[in-house]
Amino acid sequence: MGDAPSRCGRRASNAAPSLRLQLLLGVAAPDHRTILVFTVAPSAPTHEYLLLRRSRSRGGYWQGVNGVVEPGEALDDAAVRELRKATGLAPSRLLPVDYHYVLPGRKRVPASVPPGQQVIEHVFLALLGAKVDPTIDSSEHDAWDWYHFEDALLWLRWPENIEGLRRCEGLLSPSPPA
Repeated sequence: MGDAPSRCGRRASNAAPSLRLQLLLGVAAPDHRTILVFTVAPSAPTHEYLLLRRSRSRGGYWQGVNGVVEPGEALDDAAVRELRKATGLAPSRLLPVDYHYVLPGRKRVPASVPPGQQVIEHVFLALLGAKVDPTIDSSEHDAWDWYHFEDALLWLRWPENIEGLRRCEGLLSPSPPA
């Protein structure tokens, strides 16, 4: 059984590299994974990020698209599925961001996760060809807007989301050599 190419242009395998390493080292692998997708579209003079506001019953904070990775599902497939589900949008390109973290605190962990289990969230950047209005599910989100990078940072609540967006921006606007 060979590895199949993924939507991200890299080889996908049955286990993520970090998971394979954990298994080789005999370390317990995390049972639960989530994704965080920051969606970006061209906007004069640069680009803008789409942020969604969680409904009040779900915390009322602004973020990118997030969701749970289904058992056996590739991370990039989960990112595309959750983006379509939350916004109705499909990326022209999806980039994995070299950033993941353990979700802190019980309030931020999906309800389906038993207490004491850790959840690893993986960050992706979804590129759109044009800025379009999303179609959001009002049971999960009650508002959306497009923001330039510096403004988007101000709306994000969680430090890990802020760092994830900074890493996304670094992919789009790398620093010039010193």
